[in-house]
Amino acid sequence: MEPGLNRRVLNTITAKAGNDILLREDGSFQVQPGTYRISGYSLIVHEAAGGAESTGQPAPGYCLVYEKRYENDRAALTRNAVAIGTPSMATSMGPSLFDTIATFEEEITLCVGHQSGQNVTDLYLAYIDGDPQGPSATRRLAQVALVRLHD
Repeated sequence: MEPGLNRRVLNTITAKAGNDILLREDGSFQVQPGTYRISGYSLIVHEAAGGAESTGQPAPGYCLVYEKRYENDRAALTRNAVAIGTPSMATSMGPSLFDTIATFEEEITLCVGHQSGQNVTDLYLAYIDGDPQGPSATRRLAQVALVRLHD
């Protein structure tokens, strides 16, 4: 995990109907104009590398649903956030939750990111079988539900 916002690369579709939402290769979502319910969660793992003692309590973090076009402009990104998740603590494995209804007038690309401040020592976006650098194949640490509502 890097300091600041880390984009989640979501790569699995568990259910799909219609062509209004497209999961792109970079983990973002291309969404057609319309009204959508967007809900989900993101959590991060806190574990000292190699079984060492932890370096302390990390700062609370949260996830963010945002338009990809703002990804490199922190002020615009937060000002134009589609949804901001609840605060979460990596040490308790509590997820940051989000749930919103949003209307888009044009096709946009959405992303989900997670941040936990500048000191991210021992924080990870993925975890499997004791290897914090490995993929989370058996553990969902982020999930998004995008549902188009009738306009």
